[in-house]
Amino acid sequence: IGGKIYEVSRSLLDLYPSTMLTRIASETWLSDHTETIFIERNGDSFQCCLDYLRGGFISFPLTITNKTIITDLEYFGIDYDPEKVCGPKSMAHQVAKIKEQKAKIDSDS
Repeated sequence: IGGKIYEVSRSLLDLYPSTMLTRIASETWLSDHTETIFIERNGDSFQCCLDYLRGGFISFPLTITNKTIITDLEYFGIDYDPEKVCGPKSMAHQVAKIKEQKAKIDSDS
């Protein structure tokens, strides 16, 4: 994907049977389990999708937008919780909250 090679365990895919990834890798689609699957997508955003499947949360770099990640989650058929997809926009909001809290603490001192 995106010129990168990813290895995904069957046990992870089995946790998400309705995803496009699982369907592609299923025995009905592939007769050889060692066969390489090629998917034409952005490798960095795919890594974020894998992180979501593995840990239920994504925090991604400034080089990838929320829209890109959400587009790929939907492309791969991954059900997601928008509250657990924290990208640059969310981080800016969190930084603003921290600054507000710091200003309040400073003014109380």
